[in-house]
Amino acid sequence: MNKGRRQELTQLKYVKRVKRFVASCSLWVLNDGEYLYNPKTHDIIDDKALLEFKASSVLCSCWGCSGEYKYKRHEFKQETKRLVDEYFNGDC
Repeated sequence: MNKGRRQELTQLKYVKRVKRFVASCSLWVLNDGEYLYNPKTHDIIDDKALLEFKASSVLCSCWGCSGEYKYKRHEFKQETKRLVDEYFNGDC
Protein backbone atom coordinates (compact mmCIF):
# COMPACT_ATOMS: atom_id res chain seq x y z
CA MET A 1 0.00 0.00 0.00
CA ASN A 2 1.43 3.35 -0.94
CA LYS A 3 1.72 6.43 1.24
CA GLY A 4 -1.15 8.28 -0.45
CA ARG A 5 -3.58 5.46 0.20
CA ARG A 6 -2.50 5.21 3.86
CA GLN A 7 -3.06 8.95 4.30
CA GLU A 8 -6.47 8.64 2.64
CA LEU A 9 -7.46 5.81 4.99
CA THR A 10 -6.22 7.83 7.98
CA GLN A 11 -8.40 10.77 6.91
CA LEU A 12 -11.43 8.52 6.38
CA LYS A 13 -10.97 6.99 9.85
CA TYR A 14 -10.63 10.49 11.35
CA VAL A 15 -13.86 11.64 9.69
CA LYS A 16 -15.66 8.53 10.92
CA ARG A 17 -14.50 9.12 14.50
CA VAL A 18 -15.48 12.80 14.38
CA LYS A 19 -18.94 11.83 13.06
CA ARG A 20 -19.39 9.48 16.00
CA PHE A 21 -18.36 12.27 18.39
CA VAL A 22 -20.61 14.88 16.75
CA ALA A 23 -23.64 12.59 17.06
CA SER A 24 -23.70 13.27 20.80
CA CYS A 25 -22.48 16.87 20.70
CA SER A 26 -24.98 19.70 21.00
CA LEU A 27 -22.59 22.61 21.64
CA TRP A 28 -19.10 23.28 20.31
CA VAL A 29 -16.84 26.23 21.09
CA LEU A 30 -14.57 27.14 18.19
CA ASN A 31 -10.95 28.23 18.70
CA ASP A 32 -11.95 31.88 18.21
CA GLY A 33 -14.57 31.63 20.99
CA GLU A 34 -17.66 31.40 18.79
CA TYR A 35 -20.39 28.97 19.88
CA LEU A 36 -21.83 26.43 17.48
CA TYR A 37 -25.08 24.72 18.40
CA ASN A 38 -25.56 21.32 16.79
CA PRO A 39 -22.26 21.41 14.88
CA LYS A 40 -21.69 19.44 11.71
CA THR A 41 -18.72 17.20 11.09
CA HIS A 42 -17.10 19.57 8.62
CA ASP A 43 -17.34 22.43 11.17
CA ILE A 44 -15.18 20.55 13.65
CA ILE A 45 -12.76 19.33 10.99
CA ASP A 46 -12.38 22.87 9.59
CA ASP A 47 -11.66 24.10 13.14
CA LYS A 48 -8.69 21.67 13.23
CA ALA A 49 -10.07 20.17 16.42
CA LEU A 50 -9.91 16.63 17.76
CA LEU A 51 -6.68 15.84 15.93
CA GLU A 52 -5.96 13.18 18.55
CA PHE A 53 -8.66 11.15 16.80
CA LYS A 54 -6.45 11.10 13.71
CA ALA A 55 -3.16 10.12 15.33
CA SER A 56 -4.15 7.32 17.70
CA SER A 57 -5.25 3.78 17.02
CA VAL A 58 -7.22 3.36 20.27
CA LEU A 59 -8.72 6.56 21.60
CA CYS A 60 -9.50 5.54 25.15
CA SER A 61 -10.41 2.52 27.20
CA CYS A 62 -14.20 2.88 27.06
CA TRP A 63 -16.15 0.07 25.38
CA GLY A 64 -17.14 2.29 22.46
CA CYS A 65 -13.62 3.27 21.47
CA SER A 66 -11.71 0.16 22.37
CA GLY A 67 -14.09 -2.24 20.67
CA GLU A 68 -14.18 -4.45 23.76
CA TYR A 69 -17.93 -4.94 23.51
CA LYS A 70 -18.96 -6.68 20.34
CA TYR A 71 -22.22 -8.41 19.70
CA LYS A 72 -21.58 -12.14 19.57
CA ARG A 73 -24.58 -14.01 18.27
CA HIS A 74 -23.46 -17.42 19.52
CA GLU A 75 -23.06 -16.10 23.09
CA PHE A 76 -26.50 -14.47 22.90
CA LYS A 77 -28.05 -17.74 21.71
CA GLN A 78 -26.31 -19.71 24.48
CA GLU A 79 -27.48 -17.26 27.14
CA THR A 80 -31.06 -17.29 25.81
CA LYS A 81 -31.09 -21.09 25.73
CA ARG A 82 -29.77 -21.23 29.29
CA LEU A 83 -32.48 -18.83 30.51
CA VAL A 84 -35.25 -20.78 28.75
CA ASP A 85 -33.98 -24.10 30.13
CA GLU A 86 -33.71 -22.61 33.60
CA TYR A 87 -37.26 -21.29 33.38
CA PHE A 88 -38.86 -24.57 32.24
CA ASN A 89 -36.71 -26.99 34.25
CA GLY A 90 -36.15 -24.94 37.37
CA ASP A 91 -38.27 -24.46 40.47
CA CYS A 92 -40.17 -21.33 39.50
